[in-house]
Amino acid sequence: MSALRSLVNRWLGLGPTVRATLPKAAAADPKAREAWNLLQSYVDRLPESVASKSGSTVGVRAVATKSSPGLNRSIGYLCFRDKKITFIARRWFVTMAHSIPYSDIKDATSRNGFFLDQISIEDVRGHKIVFDLFRAAPNRQNAAAKPAVPAALL
Repeated sequence: MSALRSLVNRWLGLGPTVRATLPKAAAADPKAREAWNLLQSYVDRLPESVASKSGSTVGVRAVATKSSPGLNRSIGYLCFRDKKITFIARRWFVTMAHSIPYSDIKDATSRNGFFLDQISIEDVRGHKIVFDLFRAAPNRQNAAAKPAVPAALL
């Protein structure tokens, strides 16, 4: 139902109105910038309960796949933190998290789908973590500000 609601919002142009930038400490890392550029159109403001636990105010609503240990089919948020990208979700009334340090990211790729898009993050050990992303209308304010990463860092 969440994926269908996101798809209808996309058709109606009801995307997030948040203008977000990558945290300064993460912007210096090329792998963090690569992941950010893949995900910037999905970025939205996090609910207060998630923001307080993640230390971030913006993130991407996503679903963990079976490639995420202990989080299969959990709906949560991918959050960009200073040194790592973290998926935070509630599972059995407990907040759970899975983090990938930017220095461990070997490759990040995305794939479009009808209801859900996908991002695949491969680490240096060869493990692939896949997240399904809720399709969202293009972020209206981010679309106007083309480079999400400051030009001086590119």
